[in-house]
Order: sequence, then C-alpha cells, then structure tokens
Amino acid sequence: MKHTSLWFLLLLSTAVGCGGNGNKDGGDSDEDAGTDAGADAGTDGGDDGGTDGGSDGGDDGGVVRLGNCHSSIPDKLSEWGLFEDIRKQVPEDGVAPYTLISPLFTDYALKYRFVTLRDGGEIEYFNDTTRWLSPPGTIYVKTFAYPPNEAAVPPQTQDQLIETRLLVHRKAEDDRVGCLGEDSCWTAHTYVYTEDQTDAICEAGGVNKSITFTAPGDQQVTIDNYRVPANAECAQCHSPKPETRTLGPSTGQLNRGNDYQGDIVDNQIDALYDADWLAPEPPPSGLRTTFDNPIALIEECQTPECYHEAARSWLDPNCAHCHAADGELDDQGLFLDYAALDPDNPTEADFQSWGICVTPSSAGNVTEDCEDKLDVVPGDPDNSLLPCRIASVVPGEMMPTLGRSVVEVDIVPIIRKWIENLPIMYPELPTLFPNCPIVVPE
Repeated sequence: MKHTSLWFLLLLSTAVGCGGNGNKDGGDSDEDAGTDAGADAGTDGGDDGGTDGGSDGGDDGGVVRLGNCHSSIPDKLSEWGLFEDIRKQVPEDGVAPYTLISPLFTDYALKYRFVTLRDGGEIEYFNDTTRWLSPPGTIYVKTFAYPPNEAAVPPQTQDQLIETRLLVHRKAEDDRVGCLGEDSCWTAHTYVYTEDQTDAICEAGGVNKSITFTAPGDQQVTIDNYRVPANAECAQCHSPKPETRTLGPSTGQLNRGNDYQGDIVDNQIDALYDADWLAPEPPPSGLRTTFDNPIALIEECQTPECYHEAARSWLDPNCAHCHAADGELDDQGLFLDYAALDPDNPTEADFQSWGICVTPSSAGNVTEDCEDKLDVVPGDPDNSLLPCRIASVVPGEMMPTLGRSVVEVDIVPIIRKWIENLPIMYPELPTLFPNCPIVVPE
C-alpha cells in the first residue's frame, strides 16, 4: 500500500517547463562567494565560443548570451525552471531533493541533489547494485557549494554556491545538441554562479576556482584548484550509453531517509515509489542492498569485516565509474564496485579482480613514490599501489583522476587498514598467491 508523505506531494505537481524564473526573492546579494560566472575557457565542439560569463557570449539572432554554451541550451540556470529560489536552493514543485549514503568526494564540497521527470514515466528500480534506469525527460541536478567564509569582509552567512551540474536524458529525435543515441542519450551542462549568487551561467569549457571557507573550529580552509569540469570531462565518467550515464542513483545509495531544509522523508526509495516515480515495487527497506557511510561505520566498528564494508562502500562511488565490469576501464580487469567486492566466499579470480597481487596494467604517470607496486598486497599497504594513488594529488597518478585536487584524509587510513586486514579475513591468500609478498599479521 502506498503512503504519500507531505514532502512528496510536491512530486505529484506538474513539473515546471524550461523558461520559468527559478529565483523569486533574489536571495542574498551581499556575499562574495568567491566565484564569477565563468572565465576564459576553451569550449567543446558543440559550443559557439563565448568568452567569459560576465561578458557577451556572442550574438545569437540579436539575443546577447552571457555564457559560452550552444545556443539551444538555456543561458541561465533559472531558465530551466528547477528552483523556486536558487540562492536558497529551494526546488520547484515536481523537483525532488535526494541524498546519498556514500557520496563521491569532491574537495570537501557540499552537494545538493535533485531529480525531476519532465516527461512523466517511471525510474526502473533494481534491488541489487545496478544503476537505476531513468526515462527520457529525466533531469538530475547537483549543486556544489562550500560553507560561508566567516572571515570575509563583510562576513558571509550563507553557503557559497559554486556550480550546478545537470544531466539531461533526451529523446533521440531531440538533435539540438547532437543526441546520437538509438533511442535516447544523456547530455551534461554546467552552470557557474554569478557573484551575487542569484543565478548561474552556462559554462561549457571548464574553469578553476580558489575558494576559502570557515570549517568547524573556526579554521580557515582554502581549496586552491577546485575544478568546474568542461563538458568533455563530464563524459569521461558519465559514458554516453543510456544505461550507464548516471552514477549515484541506485538502491545501495538511496536506501535511507532524508531531511532537506526541514522536509523529512523516512525512506527515499519508499517516497519515490509512493509518488509513482519508481517501478517495480521495492521490497521492504531491510531487504534492500544498502551501502554504508565509511567514516561513520569505522567510528562505530573496527573489525576486519567493517573495514571491508567501509572500503567497498567508498570504492564504488569513487572508483567504479571506471573500474567495474560495466565501467570505462573494464578491459583492465580491476573491479572496485560494491558487488564485485562482495566479501562472501570470493574465488581466486575474484581476489585478482580486486587487484590482489596483480601487476597494474595501467598506473598513469606515477612518481617514484608509487612506482614498482602491485595493485594490492594483502597485509602491506606501503607496497600497494591503490592507497598510494588515493593519497596522491599528482595529475595522472592520483585516483580518481578527476573531480578532486586534495586528499580525502579520513579515507586513506581506512583503505590502508582494509588492506592490512585482508590476510586476517582470508587466510587462504598466501596459499593462493605463493609468489606474492603477502604480509601475514603475527
């Protein structure tokens, strides 16, 4: 039986079409968010070569465009009609906020996620780790932000909005942006926020940002090279195949509650199903595949089994867009998705797919610190390539290769401890790999 929550009654409203005003009250305009609406940046082949987000992006039939995206793409984020209030990130009716259990790390940025089904239909649900299939007309929205800089003059009081990324599922006949899918395709669009934070301008070529914010304990933190990706960079992780384009939406990631700006949902999957956005009917929440938040898990539990669960919950969102059987680097045979790292009764072939005692087929442009290492040496993280690349910020060596410029310091010791514990969880490893320098704890 379906029980529709008050929060999800919004989803039953007709979604607002492109062209609406996404910012009704203007928001705060006195904060220096550390952003501009774009910088001198190259564009991809589908764009018409505007310059910066605060200047003319070209004359398109007498209409002055601010950004540098293709003329068929809305120039401003507000033109998509996704937000009632952009500055406060309040979504329009028919646009649902959601959150993830173990999100991709992006230089400690805050993230606000939303989804809307503009053309109706239902998202196809899978109870395992398979990514959900979303119908044409789906728009996934993700805003990246940082806490205010309380040391700024004047002090900031609201989050600094940096960029909003859209993943838009288009029908094949929608060829405005070169949709080449047999039935449909996904297109990516990035919007960089204006200085007054009341709107964002389409940016196709990518741009780097320096952002300072106040962390807990009144610590001032600066991210020197935050990267707003170019369209071509988005495609490196989000392949153009309709079935693999989205990464976050899956049962393992969404099987949790959400409290977005005081609107509380007990379980996001149940709420989507109750709103007729999801099919078929999911099993009870306790029977669903569910990731763990790795840092929260290790704060409560330090057994080898918990470290393994924490590792697979982190490796999936951060590495499996490439390193999985359906990933971009499937030919390498290194599979770091949640399903592949199932701890129950792994075979020798499974261990090898985890990188155990495997000479890397591609290690990027590694420095001396990461040279001459096997992917994973059980019991010996110092001689394992995987934690070395996770702890690196050297371009071509660091892993993931995109989306960050600093190290997620709380994760590195978790991955290292997982590797240390592998011989404890699987005492058969030295027998299976007699020529591998496995270190067995005493």
